[in-house]
Formats: sequence, structure tokens, C-alpha cells
Amino acid sequence: MELKKAGITCLKTFDKATHNSAVFNQVLNKIIKGRISNNISTDTVLHYHEEFAGFKKELNKFFRLVLDVKAAIKTSNKNFNEIEDEAMKSKHERVRLFYKVALPIIKGYNDYCEDRSYLDFDGLIDYSIKLFKEFPTIKDRYQQRFKYVMVDEFQDVNNQQVEFLKYLVNDNSQLFCVGDDWQSIYGFRGSEIEYIVNFKAHFNEPEIITLNLNYRSTDHIVKASNEVIKKNQFQVSKDISAVKKGGPKIEVHYAEVEGDDESFIWSKIEQHLEDGIHPEEILILYRRSAMKQKVQDALEKSGVRVQFKTIHGSKGLEAQVVFILGLNSVHGGFPDPWMQDKIYYVIKKTEYNTLLEEERRLFYVALTRAKTHLYLMSQKGSVSEFIKDIPKDLLLINENEISGVEYKIELCKSCNSKIEEHFKFCPICGQDINVNVTQEDKLNISLNYIKDKVNEIPLFHHGWLDTHIYEARLKHRRAYEPWSLEEDELLRGCCIQFPTEELSELFGRSQGGIKSRIKELKIN
Repeated sequence: MELKKAGITCLKTFDKATHNSAVFNQVLNKIIKGRISNNISTDTVLHYHEEFAGFKKELNKFFRLVLDVKAAIKTSNKNFNEIEDEAMKSKHERVRLFYKVALPIIKGYNDYCEDRSYLDFDGLIDYSIKLFKEFPTIKDRYQQRFKYVMVDEFQDVNNQQVEFLKYLVNDNSQLFCVGDDWQSIYGFRGSEIEYIVNFKAHFNEPEIITLNLNYRSTDHIVKASNEVIKKNQFQVSKDISAVKKGGPKIEVHYAEVEGDDESFIWSKIEQHLEDGIHPEEILILYRRSAMKQKVQDALEKSGVRVQFKTIHGSKGLEAQVVFILGLNSVHGGFPDPWMQDKIYYVIKKTEYNTLLEEERRLFYVALTRAKTHLYLMSQKGSVSEFIKDIPKDLLLINENEISGVEYKIELCKSCNSKIEEHFKFCPICGQDINVNVTQEDKLNISLNYIKDKVNEIPLFHHGWLDTHIYEARLKHRRAYEPWSLEEDELLRGCCIQFPTEELSELFGRSQGGIKSRIKELKIN
């Protein structure tokens, strides 16, 4: 107390300085200068591993992102200057700073490889294409040399790889491509699902062979994954059947609080271990790292150390028991298309529907990792739309857990914004959700909301209209038009509120078309 009164420093810390190594070195120099031998060298520096030991995880994540961006740039039609200009226009400081650091690293890497005559995988393809373009005789030699060419995982090819492939084959070659468009999940790295979905447009007169038997998963899992993926519009239509009939239903756990899943998961794991299932036959999958930390920490404290994998990292794996975390409808849940890193938008801007369809393909991959037992982790009042896409007869429903699970559209009476069931206030205008509103008001709000939303959806234009379609569209403006994801969502939320006649007017479709879609979506 006396020291404090005298103005003498009692305690001083330098915690803030430790957050930046350059600042830390300057502060340290000031603190120790004059207190140790003058013979000490000020030029001595720490080795990389010493200086950045505390940032290893973050640095690995950063360099992984740099490599993904490098690959995406390579397969795009943009040069470095275009990428840099686009990045500097971004509203997000993080995106601008990333490219300020990443582009010199990528350029330095490319220059280093060129200087040392090194080629990485992308470089091998790039220079092979260049070789075939500039020296037709070499191209002809290789086309004659390889009569049979097989490409695996064709759903993940990018522009550069397809260009290389086309140089490698000719009219006399036998090209055999194996892939599943339902498992195309690397769009953010530059893969183009277009090549497998519209295969016939890129390769002359191909024969398409559909493999429609699943030997891994039980009937319930295969049926559920079929129903989920069929919501995607951009796909190759097929119907997969399970060889293994029967098996347990898919179990959904609705937690009271987001991420509160560890006790349920632990009890199920303990049960399966007692039944003789090996620990390596249990997978816990997550979409994003934030979903797994609490569960992983709790299980490890309990002595369980069970395979945690990102869904991307699980592709190609299988297990008797699979848990899928984070199936919530909140920001950062699954799906959440807008969670795709904005860094990739600089290279390739992607529409919401395209992102959502890739999220759905990712969920399909997660579902089909399971051989026998599948558990979906969700939250009361915030259930993922992916769970709602699974028919109820395939799910094991715990009556004590289903509160708030039914799908419906709630709208703010002030601004007509969509409201999740757990909201207390409108996230757009701040209106108190609990303010009393009459049933008639609710219907009018819903009516206006649906009209506005349907009118926002652009009309699908055929290249030409025959007389039959033209006449039908004089009565119903969306006649013979494919149903969009937005329309399906609106129809799900309002078909119980309004009669078919009114729905026909709202959606610009015939009453028969409305009834048929309701039946197809299995809306009760």
C-alpha cells in the first residue's frame, strides 16, 4: 500500500507483447538491456520451430488454405493480377490481408519450383497440356500408346484435368470414368460437378452404366440418403438399393442446448463396445471444427479416445457406428452455405443454391459412411432441414425429444422476415416475436410473404416454347417449369395454411401441379 502511494510500480506484466513476436522481441530487448553482458549478440534469432511453436496449429491451417487457394487459382481462368485486384476490392479485411500474404507465398513457391526445375502435381498436368499443345507429334504418340484410359473419382475433376484427359485420348481410345456426382464435395478447391452430370456433352456418344446397389449400408440408411440427395436439382437421377435389408432405424438426438451431446454419445458408444464393436468401427463426423471440441474433450476425459473426422476427411471410410454432429439450423450449423470461406469468392463467386447443393452432397457422404448404426445430433427448436428431408418412418423417434421438430414457416409481423422457432426477436427489425397477432393477420402476412418470395424467383426460360407450353403459361406463368429449392421450402411451410386453389394462384402453377408436388415432397 505504501509503495502504491509513493507511485512505485508494484506489478507489471507484458502479456499483450507476447501476441506478436516482433513486438515481444523489442520489449524484451528494452527490459534486459544494460542488465546483462554487453558481449551478447543482438543478431541471434530463434529457429522457426522455437519462435512459432505456439502457433503451429494456426499456421498449418493457414498453409492448408494457401494450398487450396493455389489449386483453385490454377484451375480458374484468372491470372495473379486479376486475383489481386479482386481481393483488394473485398469488403472484408480478413480477405484482403489473406491475399496480401498468400499471393507472394504462392508466387514465390512457383518461382522456386521453376528455378529448381521442380513440378508438383498441378504443375505436371499444366506442363503436359503445354507439351501436347506445342508438339502435336508428342500428343499423337501418347494417344496411340494408351488405348485404354481409366479415371477414378471423376466427380472431383477440374477444368485443367479434363483438358489434359482430352489431349490423352482420341476417337480410337477406350475411356472409362468412374464417379458419383452425389459425392462431389470439392467445389471450393475448383472441382466441377458439371463434367460428370453432363458427361454426354463433354465426351462423344458415351455409354452410361449406373451402379445402383449399395453393399455397405443397411436399408434404412440407403433409403434416407436417397431421399436427402434427391432434393438436389443438379444431379444424375438414380435410385440406389441396399443389399443389406433391415437393420436399426436412424436415431436422432435432440439436445436441450447446442453442442450438449456428449452424454448421449458416450452412452451409445459404451453400449456398442459392450456388444463387441471394435473402437475403430466407430466414427464421429463433423462439418466444422467448432462442432467437435466440447464432445471430444468430454469423451477423452471419460477415457474414450473414438475417430473424430471432418466429413471431407471421412470420404472413402466406413464404420459400423457413425455419429454426425452439428445438424442445427443456426449460423454455423449444418447446412450453412454462407459459412463457406469468403476467401474462395475472390476466385469464383458461387450462388446460394450451388453452395446448398454441395452441402447436401456432403451430408450424403456423411450418411453413407455408416454400415449399421447411424446417429444424428441436433438441437430442440433448431433442427437442420437435412433431418427434415428424411422420411419419418426411417427414423427412431423418442417422443420425449421431438418438441419443436416439425417444420413450419414463422414470419415477423413487422417486416415479414423468416423467424426460427427459438428466436425471441426478429433478427432483421428487432420486433418482439411474442407480440400478440390475430390468426387473420398471420395469414395475411404469410400470403404477402409468399407472393413476394415467389415473384423474386426468376422464371426458367426454355430456349423455345412449343404451342402447348406457351398456351399453358398464359394461364399459369410457371407451367412446365422445374420446381426450385426456394419454391419447395415455401410450399412446405404454407400448404397447410391455404387451399389448393389459392396455392395455385400464389405459385403460378395448376392445381394438379400443386397437388402432385405436395405428394412428391411427402408433405402431410
